[in-house]
Amino acid sequence: MEMRMTPSAHRLCLWSGHLCTAFYLVGFIFLAGFFPIPGPDMQAEEVAQWLNSNKTLFLLGCNLMLFGAAFMAPWGASLAIWTRKTESRFPVLYLTQIVCLSASVATFIMIEIFWALAAYRSGDFSPELVQAFYEMGWFTFLFIGPAFYVWVAAFGLGILMNPPEHQMYPRWVGYYSLASVLCWVMGMLAMFFGEGPSDYSGMLPTWIPLIEFFLWMEILNYYGKKAIDRQEAICAKETGEGMGVYAPGWEDPLVEHEVDKPLPNVNEIDNPQPGLAGSTA
Repeated sequence: MEMRMTPSAHRLCLWSGHLCTAFYLVGFIFLAGFFPIPGPDMQAEEVAQWLNSNKTLFLLGCNLMLFGAAFMAPWGASLAIWTRKTESRFPVLYLTQIVCLSASVATFIMIEIFWALAAYRSGDFSPELVQAFYEMGWFTFLFIGPAFYVWVAAFGLGILMNPPEHQMYPRWVGYYSLASVLCWVMGMLAMFFGEGPSDYSGMLPTWIPLIEFFLWMEILNYYGKKAIDRQEAICAKETGEGMGVYAPGWEDPLVEHEVDKPLPNVNEIDNPQPGLAGSTA
């Protein structure tokens, strides 16, 4: 059984977390212009006019945020793998992370689609309809929470429940992840407020959770790199066929495998078995 580790693949997935941070923040703040954020107290005509006057940059920002959201998938997978041994052959927390990560990434992508549609039709649709799509993006942004919270909570529990010999993250990172979920829950408050610091443009639902989220990402990037380095050192000491560390290179020889060999002519097969190609049964 192949048991090698390919550290370059792990580092590539982990680095996608930095790309997620850079792409999303540049698209969100500098291109889409969400600083300050036009809040729910703006009239529909004002929202439509703001989007139409900034349409090209806003759409570029949405595209950049889409790529940032997509990079969250390999980054989340690079974290989940280190809690895989928490439950040995029955890794329910690991599978919970993968399922909730997939749901979170899909929802993050939908956010930019709503915003982009609002900007794309800001000069054609009625201002009320433009505002509706614009706010659908914001409500999706804030209410993505439940699947995302379960993902991070499963990751935190996976760290805390990992056997000591498989512990790749400090236990305090597990507690910190669970505490971060409590911070992000503030985003759900926006549905009860139409103005002030608790509406979707305010500090409590948006800016504090957003800043804390990217801080959490960078902390996990740091310890994720240490986990890869530690596992690489462990695998480098292993001996035996199919074990150790593999570093792919362009000069690797091409090896012909069974699946690469041409299939034999059906007429040349002696005594074909029932149910197989070429069977006369």
